[in-house]
Amino acid sequence: MLAWWGIFPVIAFAVAQVAFGFSRAKLRTSPDNVFSYWLASVFVGLLLATLVAWIAYRIGKKSQLAGTVALTVVLMLATTDLVSTTKSSSPPVAPPSAKPRMATFGEFKFEIPAGWTQVRPTDKKANAVLVLNPETGPDGMLRIEVGRLKEPTPRKVAAAFAGDDGRVLDEPISLDGIEGALAEMPSTDLGRPRFCAVVFREDNGYLIMAAGANEYDISEAFEHVLKTWQWSPRRSR
Repeated sequence: MLAWWGIFPVIAFAVAQVAFGFSRAKLRTSPDNVFSYWLASVFVGLLLATLVAWIAYRIGKKSQLAGTVALTVVLMLATTDLVSTTKSSSPPVAPPSAKPRMATFGEFKFEIPAGWTQVRPTDKKANAVLVLNPETGPDGMLRIEVGRLKEPTPRKVAAAFAGDDGRVLDEPISLDGIEGALAEMPSTDLGRPRFCAVVFREDNGYLIMAAGANEYDISEAFEHVLKTWQWSPRRSR
């Protein structure tokens, strides 16, 4: 179905996925879903290109040239889109500052740690996303998700995050007067949180997750967010 030179657009697509795709996945999904999100993007891109190439091959009366050109066009478009969207995705809402600054996110607010960049979430799960060195890394990510949780208590949610190799601290944490649980994991990249604080407020669960890469210590920034956290006044019903 394909000519031998069809390998070149495949290589270009693969290189772009390695160079840009993983970084885009880090910004578009939760830290524990990064690898699966990235792998699915690679698979879908190759599958779509192959399908279009097969259609062109059949329409062109089994022409290798038609199939290979179609494959090349689809993969080049996908590669160009990947590079352009990665460079423009999650534009900073506020650039990094030398001093912590307060930011409000609807039902809560906290101080953004010095040196961290607030970016616009690219998926519906995230209510707030902070990134450390987004242009060259990212080397750290703070992500907050709000929603209904399956587990009945903060400690059970934290235990699910901890898994077999992490731990849930014995002492509860307090987030502006509301008690919760904290999990610590031996994570060394952005594919999994290193810390996850869990609290319940009214009908929602709040996950405050922090992950670091390239040996960056993100514990101080994570603790600063918890320490400066404030709840917005409850709306009257």
